[in-house]
Amino acid sequence: MATVVAPNEIDMATAPRFQSMLEAALAAGTAVGERELLVDCSHIQFIDSSGLRALALVQGRLPSGHRLVLLGASDQLVRLLDIAGIQDRFILRG
Repeated sequence: MATVVAPNEIDMATAPRFQSMLEAALAAGTAVGERELLVDCSHIQFIDSSGLRALALVQGRLPSGHRLVLLGASDQLVRLLDIAGIQDRFILRG
């Protein structure tokens, strides 16, 4: 499965690169028939709205039947997703 390791900090400066990493992994995984894009969130220490936007945009571009899975999301990240009203768009694991 395609896996992207999220950086420690995702903000205005780093979100475009993070989004590009997600899009590249999605394209590579889709090309070989994978239906899940895994994002290792266990190292995220800071994420702002730019990072949430990157996740939401890539999730919105998933082909039908595909899923974006967030691995190791901290309670803080889950709370931010909930506050932003987008938590239900993602699968949360471990």
